[in-house]
Amino acid sequence: CINQMKAQTLQLDKHYIIDYKPIDNECDLIPRFKKGIEMAKADGMDFIYVIEDDDYYPNDYIEKTFKSDYDVIGCSKTIYYHVGVKGIKEMIHRGRSGLFTTAFKVDALDDYPYPNDNEPYLDIYLWRWVVLNKKHYLYDENIAVGIKHGIGKQGGNGHNAIRMKYIKDENYFINQIPFYNALT
Repeated sequence: CINQMKAQTLQLDKHYIIDYKPIDNECDLIPRFKKGIEMAKADGMDFIYVIEDDDYYPNDYIEKTFKSDYDVIGCSKTIYYHVGVKGIKEMIHRGRSGLFTTAFKVDALDDYPYPNDNEPYLDIYLWRWVVLNKKHYLYDENIAVGIKHGIGKQGGNGHNAIRMKYIKDENYFINQIPFYNALT
């Protein structure tokens, strides 16, 4: 994750790694998300990118997606690569983005009514609220790749290899993901 951020053509001022031992066996995505916002606010940062350590971001990801005149930005198309089946799945998120391709002004979520701390689908709840309450922008292209492995509390459990019908055709990979060779 840090290496991907260091390779970005547009550098962020700071990187915060939110990695601590979970308190229990419940999903703890929301407490980690809140902790990152809290740290960025304390340091006077203006904009936050949610970068997940097991996903792939091309070197121009931040440069390509940064739009300071919006409260929240994201990507409405996502490509997921499932490690276990060595296949990909393109998803079109109607009116929202996956969390791993979401960025926002640090104060944009001050009045956001967070769901319960153990809710695993923060991106769905967040974007439902964003669309109604904030100036937002959604890219209509695949900009990053979500890497799914099907393990862990988040880790792709919702991206079941059988239910999702991943495509295993390497030519499809090359045509759909301009930076596919960097993944292999």
